[in-house]
Amino acid sequence: MSTDTVTGLQAPVQVRTDVPGRPFTWIDPTPYRADENGHVWTFNESEPCTGAHCLLCCDDHSPKAAARRCGEAELIIVINECRAAWIAEHRVEEGPR
Repeated sequence: MSTDTVTGLQAPVQVRTDVPGRPFTWIDPTPYRADENGHVWTFNESEPCTGAHCLLCCDDHSPKAAARRCGEAELIIVINECRAAWIAEHRVEEGPR
């Protein structure tokens, strides 16, 4: 698995899905990183009008929310471990070229 030394991002990997008509998809395996208050800010790409929110505590992104400590910050370790295990289990290994 290659990692960009500047950004820390890992190369996308192909995984199997249970989505009808879409047996495979590409996923970014880079572990989630929390900010200094433990929040992991994310957004829903399929709903671009929806604001960012914390993946852990579900607070909407705002200066007030960003300034307080995430109440679920300790979950980031478990989420990253479970996500890595799921990716390893569903990853499509590249065959010989």
